[in-house]
Formats: sequence, C-alpha cells, structure tokens
Amino acid sequence: MPIAKKVLKYLEDHKVSFKTLEHKVVYTAYDTAQTLRRKLQEIAKTLLIKTDKGYALVIVPASRMVDLQKVKKILKVKRIEIAKERTMKTLLTMKSGSIVPFAKLYRLKKKGAEQLPVYIDSAFTRVKKIVASAGTFTESLEMSVKNFLKATEAKKVSISKARTGKK
Repeated sequence: MPIAKKVLKYLEDHKVSFKTLEHKVVYTAYDTAQTLRRKLQEIAKTLLIKTDKGYALVIVPASRMVDLQKVKKILKVKRIEIAKERTMKTLLTMKSGSIVPFAKLYRLKKKGAEQLPVYIDSAFTRVKKIVASAGTFTESLEMSVKNFLKATEAKKVSISKARTGKK
C-alpha cells in the first residue's frame, strides 16, 4: 500500500526532504528496526496518550520506553495512560496500527477538540536520522532530525526511560 497522498503533501508543504524506505510488512517499531537493519534508537515510536485533559502524541526512540510519569508532569495532568488501539481508531481517522507522527494530519472526531500537541523525546538528539511510520505497514520515512522536528512541530522534552528486557 503506497504512502497516503495527504502524508506526502504534508511533508511537501513543510518543505522537508525525506526518503521512502520500502520493506516487508511490519507491525512494530522493533520489527521495523530489524527489517531495515537500523539501530533501535533511530526508529520513532509514536504513541497516543490519553489524559484527564485530552490527548497528545508522544514520540520516543524504539530503544526506550515512554515514561508516563514524566509526561504526566509535563502535561500537568492527574491521570494518564497509553490510549488503546480502539480509541486510536475511533478518535483519529486512521487504520489500526498505522499512526504517523504528524498530528496536524488528524482531525479529531470529538467536537471542540483542539489539535493534538506533540512531544518528542530529547534522546533523538543523539542520532543523525530518524525513521518513522509512513502510515503503512510496508513503508517508512527517513529524514534528518532537523526535518523531523520541523515536520512534527513537536516540543522536545525528556519523556523516556531505559528499556527493560530484549525489545
């Protein structure tokens, strides 16, 4: 399945250069790294976070885990959790498992909902390029960290912690 035209237009409108990486079907950031023979810290894992005040997108390297306590503190909320897949499908106009890091592409289905804020982990400053979902299971996008930050319009913060275990 080719990259959605709206993703390509969005990147073109933001004047960011990127490379399309075709690969076998993958469902996780870990599998993307393995398939593309890339380091986990170069792979962007995008998560929808649900709080008592709304939703946000957070982007962390696949080599790390999102630290919900740090995110909770940054967002100044009382309750926080990673949104369930069903919530992502109903809230965002997307197919299951195909979330992209560009929040402006999503029109929230709830009336009066504001644009999703985006937070990217500062650990990405240690890599030269970032590989992110292109919204399909067979293609990813590669771009410089500078272009990725420009395209996501994300606020850079420390929101991850070291992984425990193999993945």
